[in-house]
Amino acid sequence: MPEQYREGDEIPVRVLRVMDGDSLRVRDIRSRRDLEVRLEGIDAPEIGQRHSQSSRRYLERLARGRLVLLVTGVDQYGRVLGVLRKARADGPSLNRAMVEAGWAYHYEQYAPRARVLRDAQALARRERRGVWAGSDEPMRPWDYRRYRSRLESRGEWRRFPRRWRGRRRRGGYGLVLRLALALIVLFTVLRLLGELAGP
Repeated sequence: MPEQYREGDEIPVRVLRVMDGDSLRVRDIRSRRDLEVRLEGIDAPEIGQRHSQSSRRYLERLARGRLVLLVTGVDQYGRVLGVLRKARADGPSLNRAMVEAGWAYHYEQYAPRARVLRDAQALARRERRGVWAGSDEPMRPWDYRRYRSRLESRGEWRRFPRRWRGRRRRGGYGLVLRLALALIVLFTVLRLLGELAGP
């Protein structure tokens, strides 16, 4: 974390750029320093993943005007972790608003006791908001990153159908891959039987 900031600091900021549904570049209005900020306790769809653009646009709308950043720490990439709120409002934090609208997930691994975020996600899911609106079970960003990393390590990511990259259909990818493999085996066996039978 930059030396001039400590956990618990409240900093007046203005958003310069929204990278995705949980990451922003902001300017500290007092010091005029630019900061990379990661909204604590939430995880939004990754760039290239289904719903990522909708999530980013929603955060852009929420982040207009003057905001206050409550500093909670720093992540492994050196970004300031925090909770963003409107400067003159008593409403929910932007972190909570993103989850409640269904455009981000409660990141339980890093905020297991955040009941407000857990309740916000339950509401979004029940009312089928944002990523929960479709009939398919959405792929969580942390699963997407792990899945993509596995495919990239094997050199298979570019060949994987783009329409499947951000979506997990009922039964998961394992079912789709097992069915494809079964069809390949079936056609191979039929071709071999045809060759053995002769003319």
